[in-house]
Amino acid sequence: MRYSNCTDKFFLIIAYTSATIWGACMPALVLFFGEMIDSIATIETASDSLSYQAKMMAIVGVVSMFVAWFQISCFSYFAESIALKCKIDYFAKTLTKDSNWFDQNNPGEMASKISKEVSAIQRGTGEKVGNLTMFVTSFIFGFAFAFYYGWLLTLILCGGIPFLILSGAGMAISMESGFTAQMKAYSQSAGYADQALNAIKVVHTYGQEALEETNY
Repeated sequence: MRYSNCTDKFFLIIAYTSATIWGACMPALVLFFGEMIDSIATIETASDSLSYQAKMMAIVGVVSMFVAWFQISCFSYFAESIALKCKIDYFAKTLTKDSNWFDQNNPGEMASKISKEVSAIQRGTGEKVGNLTMFVTSFIFGFAFAFYYGWLLTLILCGGIPFLILSGAGMAISMESGFTAQMKAYSQSAGYADQALNAIKVVHTYGQEALEETNY
């Protein structure tokens, strides 16, 4: 957040508000759909009830469309602004390092490394945060509706929550380790390619094309 200005924070507030409303719309849509199914069994009031439920579902759908657009647009604007400032600051800090630092870190990998790491920051401050906010809000409202309309069945189904938490944690750990390995591989391969292309005449003269291809 230290890279954000007033405009970025304004868009971020709109994005969080839109994500919260969008998350609440999903269980509300399921609620109205369930009431529509229940209304079919009542023949006397089926017509009026179905008409009302259909109108409510249409309203929820329109609201979801608009808040989803605001969420994606505002989070994308915020993430792009933050990523640009991070990339400039990252490059500026790199230029201030002494020669010993560049002896330990390959300069040919810096451009690719900056691009990949800032891209990860951009995804983390944009669509990931929006989806997380939306899903958490949907989870909270879904449980609230479930306990209000059928607390006994909800308590029974809550027995499966620990298994969902364990599976989600395992998936998150595997994705994090895979992303770290991917970042390392991309930065190293970019460094090999940059060195080989900058010295392409030397590589061709000594016939080291196969070696450079293997290294890449």
